[in-house]
Amino acid sequence: MTPVLKRVFGNGWLVGLLLGLLWGSVPARANGGGGTASSPLGVAVNGAGDVYVTDVYNSQILKFDSLGTRIDGWGSAGEGDGEFDRPSALSLDSQGNIYVLDTGNNRVQVLDKSGSYQAQWGGYGTVDGKFNAPQGIALDLQGFLYVADTENNRIEKFEKAGNFLSKWGSYGSATNRFNRPSGLAVDRQNNLYVADTGNHRIQKFDSTGKFLSEWGSMGTADGQFQVPVALAVDQNGQIYVLDVESKRVQKFDSNGQFLLKWAGQDWDNQTEDEGVQAIAVNDTGEVFITNLGAGRLEKFGANGNFLLKWLAVDPNNTTTGTTVTTGLSPTVPAASQYPFSWEGLSQALLPWLLFGIVAGLVWRSSRRAGVRR
Repeated sequence: MTPVLKRVFGNGWLVGLLLGLLWGSVPARANGGGGTASSPLGVAVNGAGDVYVTDVYNSQILKFDSLGTRIDGWGSAGEGDGEFDRPSALSLDSQGNIYVLDTGNNRVQVLDKSGSYQAQWGGYGTVDGKFNAPQGIALDLQGFLYVADTENNRIEKFEKAGNFLSKWGSYGSATNRFNRPSGLAVDRQNNLYVADTGNHRIQKFDSTGKFLSEWGSMGTADGQFQVPVALAVDQNGQIYVLDVESKRVQKFDSNGQFLLKWAGQDWDNQTEDEGVQAIAVNDTGEVFITNLGAGRLEKFGANGNFLLKWLAVDPNNTTTGTTVTTGLSPTVPAASQYPFSWEGLSQALLPWLLFGIVAGLVWRSSRRAGVRR
C-alpha cells in the first residue's frame, strides 16, 4: 500500500469527518427531505386556477399555474413568523390571503397573496383556540375558518382574524364524535364536510356545528372507505374523497350517494404514508391531487380522466414546476429549494464519521498484526 493510502486509512476518523461534511452539504440530503425531490402534501386552488402546495418536509409553500409552471414560493423551517414546521393543509380567501396549517408548530399562519406574513394564532394545548397536530383547514363563504384539531378529536371554528368562536366533537364513533379527523371542505351553502379518518366515514355539519348526515364505513365497496384523509367540494356540491388505503378517489353527491371512482396510474405501488395525500377542485371542475411519495401533483378531469402531472421540484433541485408529461415544458425560474440545515448535516455526518473511525481502527489493527509477525 502506498504511503498516501496508509495515511488516509490510518486517519480514518478525519476522512469520515470530511466525507460527512461534503455529503451533508448536498442540499437534497441536508434538508431532511429523505432524498426525495420534493414533498407536496396539502393543496388549494384559487379562482384564477393557480395551485398552492405545502412542501411539507421542506417547510415552504409553492405556487403554480394550472399547467405546472411555478409562479412563487415562500417559507423556511423554523418557529418564527413566516417559518414552518411540517405545514400540512392550506386554504385561500377571496382576497388571495393564504391560511396555512403549520402542523408541527400547532398554529395557523396567514400570508397575504404576495407571501408576506400577516398573522398567526394557536399553540399546543387542549383549551379553546389551541391545537394538537391539526390536519385540516377550510374557509366558508361567510369568512369563517374551520380547523380539524386532529389529536384533540374536534373541530374548531374561528373568525378570519383568529378569534375563537366555537368547537364541537370528542373522541368516539357516535354521531358528532371523531377518530382523528383530518380533511375539511365547505360547500356553497356553508356546510362543512369532515373526513372522520379513523372512523372511515364522512360527517356533514352546518356552519354552527349542527350534525346533518354521515356516510361510509370501513371497507372496499363503493361508498366505503379505508383511511379517508382528504376531501373537496366542487361548484355543483359534489364531494371528492381521497380514500388513501384503497388508493382511489370516490365521488359523491351532496347527500352522500356514490357516483363514481378512479385511481391514478401507479397508486397501487405506494404505501399509505407515501402516496396520495390531499385533493382540491377548481371552478371548472378539474381535480388536483398531491402525491407525496412521487413528489408530484396530478391533475384529473371531473370524471377521473387523467390530464397532467408535474414534479413540484425537479430531481436536480435547480428548477421547479418541471412537467413529466410529454409535450409540455413550462419555463420556470431557477432557485434552490433546499436550504442548508444543521439537522440534515448531523444526520449525514454521523454514519460517515463512524465509517471513518472503524476504517482507521481496522487499518491500525492490521498494521500492528503485521509488526508482530
